[in-house]
Amino acid sequence: MAAQRREMIQEPWIHHKTRLARGPAEDVWLTGHVAPTPGDYFVRCFTRYGELALRYQDTILGHLYGHKNVDHFVLLSVNNVLSPSPSMRITGRKKELQIAESLRSECKELAHKKKLDYDDYFVVNIGPSVIPEYTPSVRIFTYNVTDGGSSSINGNEDDSLDLREMNAPKIDCSKKKNKNKKQCVFKKPRHASKHSPSRTNKLWSPTGYSQFFISPGNWAKANASHAPEYELEYVTYSLETLRSNSSLVPEHLLPPELRVGSIESTSNSWYAPFALDDLTIPSWIKFARRMGRKKKLWRRFEEAMFLETRIDTD
Repeated sequence: MAAQRREMIQEPWIHHKTRLARGPAEDVWLTGHVAPTPGDYFVRCFTRYGELALRYQDTILGHLYGHKNVDHFVLLSVNNVLSPSPSMRITGRKKELQIAESLRSECKELAHKKKLDYDDYFVVNIGPSVIPEYTPSVRIFTYNVTDGGSSSINGNEDDSLDLREMNAPKIDCSKKKNKNKKQCVFKKPRHASKHSPSRTNKLWSPTGYSQFFISPGNWAKANASHAPEYELEYVTYSLETLRSNSSLVPEHLLPPELRVGSIESTSNSWYAPFALDDLTIPSWIKFARRMGRKKKLWRRFEEAMFLETRIDTD
C-alpha cells in the first residue's frame, strides 16, 4: 500500500517538473536507483515512465541508473512502451546472463533495420557497482559547453511531431483493437527534434565518459593513511577525440599509452575500444548497430559489463 501511495505521488510530480523544465527551454537528466526497464518496473510504472521519456525527448538529456551492478545500457522504443513485458524477479548469475543476451539480441535486431525513427527511442544507462562489496567504480562525464548561449530548439522545428499527432485521424480508443495504438497510449503530444541536445551534439549534450575502478590489488594496499586508488577501465571517446582534446581526461589518470607523446602513435587501445561520437540517442543506436555486426566489439563490451567476474577469474 505504501509503495502504491509513493507511486501516486511521484509519478505526477516528475511529469510536472519535466514539463516545467521544458517551458523555459531547460534540459534535465533523469536519474535514480532501479532502472526503468520492463523487467524491473511493474507494467503500469514502466509504461508511464516510457511515456514521459518519449513525450519530453527534446528536454531529457539522458537516463542514469544503477542497482544491477552490471555496466550496460538499454535501448527502449515506443514498441516497448506500447507492449511492455511483465516484470520478472531474477537474481544472481542468471540475471546477468539474461541482461547480456537481451542486449545482444537487441543489437543484432537493430543492425538489420534499414530505417529507424529516432523520435521513438530513449536510452537508459546503467552503471556498474560503486560499493566495496563488489568492484567499486566511478564514472566521469563530459558535456558540451562550447556551443552558443542556449540549447533551445527552434519552435517550428519542434512542432513537427506535435502537429502530426494532433492532426492524425481520430480513432476510438475504447475499442480493444485500438488500445495499443500510439494515439491511444500517448494521449498528449510528444516533443522531439533532431536539433535537441539529446539528439545532436550541442550545448549541454553529453559527449562521453571515463570509467574508473578499484582493482583488488589497489584495494588490498589501502589503509587508514592511504586511500585506494582508482585506475582507468575504459573511455567512450575515440582515439582521435582523445588526441584532439587532452582535457577530456586528466593526463595523470591516463595509462602511459594514452598520454601525450604516446597516443600520437597509438593505432588502437584496450582503453578506448568503443569510439562513440557522443552520448546522444543516435550515437548510442549506431553503437548498438555496430555491436550487432561486430563480434569482437561485442565481446569487448561484454568484458566491461562483467568486470568483476573477469577480475575474479584472472
